[in-house]
Amino acid sequence: MHPNEQLLNKLFQGLNALDPKGMAECYDEQAHFEDIAFRLDNKAKIHAMWDMICSKDENGKSTGITAEVKELSANDSIGHAIVEENYIFRETDRPVQNKIVSTFEFRDGLIYKQTDECDTVHWADQAFGGINGFVAGHVEFLRRWKAMHKLKKARPKALTGSG
Repeated sequence: MHPNEQLLNKLFQGLNALDPKGMAECYDEQAHFEDIAFRLDNKAKIHAMWDMICSKDENGKSTGITAEVKELSANDSIGHAIVEENYIFRETDRPVQNKIVSTFEFRDGLIYKQTDECDTVHWADQAFGGINGFVAGHVEFLRRWKAMHKLKKARPKALTGSG
């Protein structure tokens, strides 16, 4: 198995173990991450996102996230994974089953860039339902703003660089 395939396995095993620190070890210091909610530009911010996802919130709620890797491949420079995530969207307590296609770029044996794509309309319908789901599925700016607002509230030191 290619070392970058092993790295991606470590990343997804870390997610299943709810181990954001272990996941953060997979990223370059200047890594970039983008999905339907976040655009993050360094390892500390990516770690903060995974920590928020893997940890219980201020009300003691967990996402219960699990990831089943359906496909995974990598070489010296790029990687690809198809993953099915299952979790509870804490804001609404609704279950979400989300198929994600991830692409990766590597630098010096670490993830330098990760881009996750999914069907935003399908995701939002599961996470929110109704009119809120329609808006979240179709208005990228609001979806991203809300996600970053939650992350800043949950992990302010990670996003400001202090502490």
